[in-house]
Amino acid sequence: PPVDTQQNDSYFIVAHIHYVLFGGTMLALFAAFHYWWPKITGKMLNERLSQATFWLMLLGFNVTFFPMHFLGIAGMPRRMSVYPTGTGWDFWNLVATIGAFLLASSVWLFIMNVFYTARRGEAAPNDPWDGATLEWAIPSPPPVYNFAKVPTITGRDALWIEKRANEAAEKLGLPQTQPTIVSPDPKLQRVHMPNPSYWPLGASIGVGLIFGGFLTPFLVAGAIPALTLLGIVVLIISIFAWSFEPAG
Repeated sequence: PPVDTQQNDSYFIVAHIHYVLFGGTMLALFAAFHYWWPKITGKMLNERLSQATFWLMLLGFNVTFFPMHFLGIAGMPRRMSVYPTGTGWDFWNLVATIGAFLLASSVWLFIMNVFYTARRGEAAPNDPWDGATLEWAIPSPPPVYNFAKVPTITGRDALWIEKRANEAAEKLGLPQTQPTIVSPDPKLQRVHMPNPSYWPLGASIGVGLIFGGFLTPFLVAGAIPALTLLGIVVLIISIFAWSFEPAG
């Protein structure tokens, strides 16, 4: 805090806030993309490209934002699009610019990985990471109903508990327990789901028109009641049509 007070409105502030924001948020976000991508898409991201993305992003992140601390200590104010030469700021600004290009390259590498694996990617198994949470117990990508049977949970890391119990039983030569998280009963795999429909979207548009009519300023005489009435008509028609759709 004393340093922050002294370096207020300098590039030191820009440096440390972006260090926290990018290091604590964006790195975690890209980690989450790689972790749940197999479950969402049913395809594994290329491991080498993923590793290259991580190291390039880590390098670019540090090369971009760490020199900004030095710029702030050297007195460079923040919110400057053009800075004067001869102030001693040129070198570290050049380094930060190189880091920004490295950072952008890492994002492009991730995008290339996404497009590459969409066509040639390896099919993802249900549980590629030996996960502890329930989403790894169902196929990748998951069916629209998620679980055919509501799973029985016996602990915080339910999937690990079930897997480890069976592994221990197998080593000891004991009978394995019946899986409870994913039901082996094929009859339960036929789950009724309602047909896809656009009428709920129509109903939500009707509700939006109703409240839009209430909230919009009176710019045109008579327009507000007309907008609200139109929303009521759209809502009634959508709910009526939705209720008569055939069962799936």
